[in-house]
Amino acid sequence: MTSINSVGLMNTNLPVPVEAQKNKKNSVPSFKAYDNRDQFVRQPQMMSPQDAALYRAIEEQRNKEKKQKLKQNLITGVSVASGIAIIAMVLMQMKMMKGGGVDAADKALHDVKIKFQDMAKSAIQKLKDNESMNPKLKRQLQAILDDFACTPEMAKYASLNGQVPPKMFILHGPPGTGKTFAGQTLAKSLDANYAKIQFSDIASPYIGSSSVKITNVFKTIREEATKNPQKKYVFSFDEIDSLISSVKGTDNNQHIIQNRTSFLNGLDSIQDLSNVIIIGTTNINPAKGGLDAATLSRFGKTIEVELPTAKELLSSLKYHLNTAEVAKKHKFVETHEKELEQLAEEMYKQKYSQRDVQKLAEETVKRVREKLPTSKDYTAEEIHIDYLKDAMKNKGIVTGNLGENIGSSLTDREADLLNLIRSIRT
Repeated sequence: MTSINSVGLMNTNLPVPVEAQKNKKNSVPSFKAYDNRDQFVRQPQMMSPQDAALYRAIEEQRNKEKKQKLKQNLITGVSVASGIAIIAMVLMQMKMMKGGGVDAADKALHDVKIKFQDMAKSAIQKLKDNESMNPKLKRQLQAILDDFACTPEMAKYASLNGQVPPKMFILHGPPGTGKTFAGQTLAKSLDANYAKIQFSDIASPYIGSSSVKITNVFKTIREEATKNPQKKYVFSFDEIDSLISSVKGTDNNQHIIQNRTSFLNGLDSIQDLSNVIIIGTTNINPAKGGLDAATLSRFGKTIEVELPTAKELLSSLKYHLNTAEVAKKHKFVETHEKELEQLAEEMYKQKYSQRDVQKLAEETVKRVREKLPTSKDYTAEEIHIDYLKDAMKNKGIVTGNLGENIGSSLTDREADLLNLIRSIRT
C-alpha cells in the first residue's frame, strides 16, 4: 500500500497499487500542499494538469534565477579583474616614479627612446641671425632667451615667493609654418641639447601602456637634466593636442584622460628644473578651445606661429637653396636676386608655408640631379630659374597640397567635399 511520508511526499520505495496506476491523477497528493518545493518528487507525468503547470512555472523561475546569478558572478569577476588591473598599473607607475625597476618585457613595452640632436653641428641659424622668422615670433622667443639667461639667484630675486615658474610654452599655428623650426632655433641660440618627442613615439595599442610611456619620458627628462646641471635642454612635444584634448569623462575616453593625467603629473614633476624648456606644438588655436584648460595653465604662455611674409619666404628660399653645393658653386641666389624676390611675392599670395618653401627648393635641386647621370662633367651642371618656376606651377604635387590651385570649375558639392578634406588635413 502506498504511504505518505512526514512531509507529504509519496514514498517511492513502496509499490504503487494498480488502482493508483490507472488513476494517476488521484494517486498524487496536491502539489499546493507542499511547503518545500525542493523536496518534491519531480515526476510531472504523475501530476494533475494544474500541478504540472505549477511545476513547470517553478522550474522556469529556478532557471531564470540561475542565469541571473551566473550573470552577476561574471560581472563581479570582470569588475574585480578590472580593479586588479588598474591597481597593478598604478603600483607600476608609482614604482617607476620612485626609481624602481621593472622586468625586461615591461621595460621593452613601455620604454621610449629620446634622441638628442646636437644643435652645435646643425646648419640652423641662431635667432639673432635668422631673417626667415616672423619678427613678432622672434621677439617672443627672444624674451624666453632673456629669461633663461638669468642665473638662479637672479631669477629668484625677481620671482613671486622666490619660486621661478617653469619654462614651458605652446607654439600653435597652421601646418608647416615652422613650429618645430622655431624650437630648434631656440635650442641653437641656447647651445642646448634638443629632442623632439612625437605622439607616435608614445602611442600604444595596449591599455595603460601610453600613460606609462609618458611617465617614463618625464622620468628620463629629469634624470638627464639633473645628471648634467651645467647643460641646457629643449624638449619639443609635437602634436600635443593628442595628449591634452578637451574631453568629457566617459568610459570611451578613459585612455585619453589617463594619458592627460600622466602628462600633467609629468609636467609637475619637472617644475624645479631650471635648465629645461618644454615646448608643445599644435595646429589648434588654444583661444578657440579644444585643448585641456588644466594643461594650458601649466604652460602659461601660448605663441602663435603665423604664415610667413614675402620677405621671410625669400630669406627661407635663399637659405634652403644655398645648402646645395650646385647653388653655391654657380652662385644661383646672387645671380637671380630680383627674380627670387618676385617669386617670393607670388608665394606669399599663394600662402606658402615654411615647409612648402623647403619642398620647393628640394624639387628645384632634384631637377638638376636628374641630369647628372648623363652629363660628361656633372659639376658643370647648373640650376636654372625655370626649374624653380616649373616647380611653383606644380605646387600641389611638389608640396603635397593637392587641390590648392583648383579653380571655380568645381561644383558646389565638389567644393564642399574639398573643403572638408582640407579641414581634416589641417
